[in-house]
Parts: sequence; C-alpha cells; structure tokens
Amino acid sequence: MKKKNTTILLLIIVVLLWGFIGFKFYKGIIASHQNSTLSKKAILTEQIDTIEENFVLHTYSRDPFLSILKDTISSPITDPPVVKETKKIIKKPFIPPAYCGIIKNEREKIAVLFLNKRTFFVKERESLNDFKIKRISDSNIQITNQGDLILIPFKRRIR
Repeated sequence: MKKKNTTILLLIIVVLLWGFIGFKFYKGIIASHQNSTLSKKAILTEQIDTIEENFVLHTYSRDPFLSILKDTISSPITDPPVVKETKKIIKKPFIPPAYCGIIKNEREKIAVLFLNKRTFFVKERESLNDFKIKRISDSNIQITNQGDLILIPFKRRIR
C-alpha cells in the first residue's frame, strides 16, 4: 500500500510541475503577442505622422527631349497625320535563258536550259524563276514572262 501512495503522490507532483511550466509558457506567448501588436500600431502611427510632415507632392511633367520641368499639364497628344507611301514596283531586268537542247520521248519533251551559270531540265507548262515554259520544239522554245510571249531559238552551247 505504501508503494501505491508514493506513486500517486509523485504522479501528482509531476503533473503540477508540468502544469506550472505550461502556464508560464502560455502566459509568455500571449504577453509577447499583445506587446508586438501594440508596438506595430505605435510604429505605424509614427510613420504616418512623419510622412505627412516631410513630403509635399507637386504635379510636374518632364519633357524627355528638352529636359524642362513644367508646372502645367501638357496638351492632349494628337495623332500625327497619316502619310501614305506609294510602293514603287520595280521590274527586274529579264535575262532570258539559253536553249541548249531537247530530250524527248513519246509522251513528253524536256528542254535543257542554261541560266545564271546553271543548267535546268524543264517540261512544258513548268515554271522556272519568273517565267513559264509554254511550248518546246526542236528549233525554239516559247516562254511567257509577266504576260509577254518570248521566243528563244536553239543555241549550241560551246564552253
């Protein structure tokens, strides 16, 4: 029985001790929270007072090009007049290709053209650069360039 009473007494002492520690901790948190709230309010009122005493606002508009300050409000901005630019259409000078040969079979004809130091193989109704091949024959080739019909004769290319 003595052991049981001693255990209960020690248990009560431990609970009271932890209760006292918890109460002090809780009281310290609430007190610091109340103090911090009051100090924040005091700091805010002091800052507001200093702002009102130290600053005066004026309306100035700065001209970025002349670096002049103006006390008056500038006039409203108007759109500049619209200037329509006319596009000049410049025709490229037409350099006709050299007709160097023909390759033909039963179904189609292929012309061998030499243009700008390059050799091209084109069929009828195909386009090359700005012109279109209209008709291929043994002696000449017909091409259209911007609506103009041009006849190019066969020329043997000699290097």
